[in-house]
Amino acid sequence: MQEILKRAKGDFLSCAVRFGVLVWSGGILTASYFGLVEKFDPTYVASIMSGTLTTFHITREKKE
Repeated sequence: MQEILKRAKGDFLSCAVRFGVLVWSGGILTASYFGLVEKFDPTYVASIMSGTLTTFHITREKKE
C-alpha cells in the first residue's frame, strides 16, 4: 500500500511539473505575441511547449 502511495505522489509531482512548464511556456509565448517581450525568438519556447504537450498525448493531427 505504501508503494502505491509513493508512486501516486511521484505521478502527481511529475504531472504538476509538466503542467507548470506548459503554463510558463504558454505565458512567455503569449507575452511575446502581445509585444511585451522585446528581442525574443519564440522558436525555442514553442518547441518546449509542443514537447510538453506531447507528454500529455496532445498532438497536432495532419489532414490528408
